[in-house]
Amino acid sequence: MRNIRIGDFLVEQKLITADQLNEVLEAQKEQQGNKRFGELVVEKGFITEVTLAKALAASCVFPTLILATSRSMKKLSARSRSHWRRSIPLSRSTFRAAV
Repeated sequence: MRNIRIGDFLVEQKLITADQLNEVLEAQKEQQGNKRFGELVVEKGFITEVTLAKALAASCVFPTLILATSRSMKKLSARSRSHWRRSIPLSRSTFRAAV
């Protein structure tokens, strides 16, 4: 597994352009590091949260598990959903996920 920054990975995978990468990096400088790259690239509308999650997983060779579409996920409170968005799936089966 090679070490690559997520922005470079997104460009390599043709999910964003080099110009979009530079725009996000400039915005990150202006924010003085208060926002992460992923937050800004989604905020600017260049990719969705799901695309970002899949790209992060692919760049780290982690499996993806998108729970936002499941019925049980929709029943969770906003705070619980926020917790899940910051989780990395370690394993999954039909009815359970270890994060």
